[in-house]
Amino acid sequence: MSTKNNLGTKYIHAGAHPDPSTGAIMTPIYQTSTYVQSAPGVHKGYEYARSQNPTRFALEEAFAVIENGKFGLAFASGVAATDAVMRLLVPGDEVIAAHDMYGGTYRLFSKVYEKMNIKFHYVDTSNAENVANAITPKTKLIWVETPTNPLMNITDIAAISAIGKKHNCIVCVDNTFASPYLQEKYLRPLERGEIRSCFAMTEPEHAGSNPVHMSTTAVRDGDEYVINGHKWFTTAADGAHFTIVMAITNPEAENVYQRASMILVPLDNPGYRLVRNISIMGDEGEDYLSHGEVEFTNCRVPKSYLIGEEGQGFTLAQVRLGPGRIHHCMRWIGICERALGLMCDRAMSRELNPGKFLSGQQTIQNWIAESAAEIKASRLLVLHTAEKIEKEGAKAAKEDISTIKFFVSDVLMKVLDRAIQVHGALGITDDTLLSFWYRHERGARIYDGPDEVHKSVLAKSILKSRALNGGI
Repeated sequence: MSTKNNLGTKYIHAGAHPDPSTGAIMTPIYQTSTYVQSAPGVHKGYEYARSQNPTRFALEEAFAVIENGKFGLAFASGVAATDAVMRLLVPGDEVIAAHDMYGGTYRLFSKVYEKMNIKFHYVDTSNAENVANAITPKTKLIWVETPTNPLMNITDIAAISAIGKKHNCIVCVDNTFASPYLQEKYLRPLERGEIRSCFAMTEPEHAGSNPVHMSTTAVRDGDEYVINGHKWFTTAADGAHFTIVMAITNPEAENVYQRASMILVPLDNPGYRLVRNISIMGDEGEDYLSHGEVEFTNCRVPKSYLIGEEGQGFTLAQVRLGPGRIHHCMRWIGICERALGLMCDRAMSRELNPGKFLSGQQTIQNWIAESAAEIKASRLLVLHTAEKIEKEGAKAAKEDISTIKFFVSDVLMKVLDRAIQVHGALGITDDTLLSFWYRHERGARIYDGPDEVHKSVLAKSILKSRALNGGI
């Protein structure tokens, strides 16, 4: 039977060979620093532990098998692995890299290798055409992250590899978040649009603005986690294939930010139940336009379904939520543009009296001008924040993220309200999209952190900076 269809068997046997001296099934941990050499360079495959040892070799072989590769190399850190790849290049070479990537990788490229006369072209690799168009005769490496860190964008590895092969370029793929097993079973179908996912973090019993406080637990029982808890506003749970749930795994951790973990749960699990789609201002919604209330009751999943490491849940959430707020803001700006267009069309076509249109009213003109200015300001703020995340990472852009969250959500509601008012009674019907947007987007000022919390974060940072710089 093919190992492709038996991932568990493949992963169990990968890199495992009986020890020749003892017959041990599992590879022992070899702690020796040096190995016997009958003559310089004449040995049994190992010289010094710093270059290679049997334990590390087994690990490398296992990863090669799991990833369907010919060889594997293990490094002490991700940056060390990245640096090893970059050492394959020489001055004058060019690299095509993902425009969204781990901040440490970007800094290594921009602060170290650009000074060595290696040129980088940053493109959106989720569209293979962007990569193909960026190829030059000097391109030697295509650097891809999938999913990207922090925005979780997905790249078609096969398509990029085909481009690299055509132009004789090395293709390197980096991954932070998912194990090979979870990628193969869940990420690839998600990438192909065959399935959907959802995220279960908010609980009705606790303030959603403080994700540190939650009651959902995941307790280790042998090789499984047993999850119990109650979540709501799990967006798009209706019709999803799996969820990523935030649960307490380390309740005794001194640092409260290290108590929760993220765990993948398939939604056909008998311990999971979608209680209802929550009605939002009278609209229950369905499919991806829904917000689910869900329960986990003695829900068992393998420990391998843990995302990252235990206690990393809050950190991963922050990595994801910062860029996620940018996505929200981009969507809100798009809605604002549509609403402004509808407002203008209505003002230009609605007659107050024969030959006298709404567009001639100064108040309406003021609303149009104010909306246009606020939309433009929102777009510039979001672009600035996105650039800062790209260059310095989400942590460095914390204040900017808070700023755009409350500013753009406020602009959204102002523009929608003006557009509805210009439409009159028509604006509160479902004959236009305005009432739909108003119902569904009023939550913009609440979810992903209430505006008041983000304003407080920004104000505290400003006051702290002023105090440090000699202010009163």
